[in-house]
Amino acid sequence: MTEEQKNTKGHCPRCDGERNADINAYYRNEWREDDSPVYGIDEYYVLTCRGCETVFVKITEYFSEDEPEEHYDYNTGQVELYVVPKVTHWPMPKFRRRPEWHWRLIFGDSDLKNLLKETYSSLDNGNHVLAAIGMRTVFDRISELLGIDTKLTFNAKLNEMQEKGFIGEYEKETLVVLIDAGSAAAHRGWKPSEDELNAMMDIIEPMIQKHFILPGTVAKLKSSVLPKCS
Repeated sequence: MTEEQKNTKGHCPRCDGERNADINAYYRNEWREDDSPVYGIDEYYVLTCRGCETVFVKITEYFSEDEPEEHYDYNTGQVELYVVPKVTHWPMPKFRRRPEWHWRLIFGDSDLKNLLKETYSSLDNGNHVLAAIGMRTVFDRISELLGIDTKLTFNAKLNEMQEKGFIGEYEKETLVVLIDAGSAAAHRGWKPSEDELNAMMDIIEPMIQKHFILPGTVAKLKSSVLPKCS
């Protein structure tokens, strides 16, 4: 391996983005079918991020029979067709950055913590249907922790949460969408897109923060504020 080949780019799990990296180890495997023109090339890299020095693995897999994609060549002005290698990393890149308050859930309800953990895991592993169902289940646990009767229907739970002041009208409307989406995934085979999953998480994460993280933060802030002079 030449000096030029000793570095590449990869998705650093700690920086959570594409970063320049040094190649610590490299292995290339080429294979070809004996009685056909089908072939493939697999490349394995053990990398070290040049920013945070985290070690991770990058794998590129080229298969001759994959569907070619169109690419515009700015030098020639022509559109060319060629197969793009599949690139994967280990540890796998996170689908969504965890909120800064996420770690504080370890001090709270273990069921809520584990449900949210499994939902994030489903997102990271591309299990879109399971992630959508998981978000609906997270809502169920939140409502239970707020003292809402677990035997009620979803709509009845939302009505009671609004009556008790846990949610406002707009929050109720967004949660109706979240629950409907989770139910569609669970019972009607609906598979949400990445944008739709992110929208669902944008609904459920603030609810967790509002009811289980913010109260402690506000109490701490209140205790540190100097009283007004009389």
